[in-house]
Amino acid sequence: MSKEWSPQDIFEVLASRTARDILVASSRREMSARELAETCGVSRPTVYRRINELHKYDLLAQDVAIGREGNHYHTYETNMDRICFDIEDCEFVVTVRFEEDLVDRFISTWTRFGQPENGEA
Repeated sequence: MSKEWSPQDIFEVLASRTARDILVASSRREMSARELAETCGVSRPTVYRRINELHKYDLLAQDVAIGREGNHYHTYETNMDRICFDIEDCEFVVTVRFEEDLVDRFISTWTRFGQPENGEA
């Protein structure tokens, strides 16, 4: 699955070192905002601002975890595995390829398998 984004928007999001650090750190495992702040060496408010931007563009997935005492908190994980910047027709085109789990890949492959090629019926 891939989506096209405004190149300017993606360039602005990725211009932030903290946003890039969050994507790298959360690509290893799900992390809380507190863990991301510690790992990236920035304040939690800064992490939350970047998390909101990354989540807006679906670059970061959010989940809910339950702590030992029963408290709920959010965890974050990188939601994509590739961003491509291309020049087509004299302009930038951004394509983000999102991670798919095994079931999504099977359904996608099966759907394509059942489609006739070149419009043949």
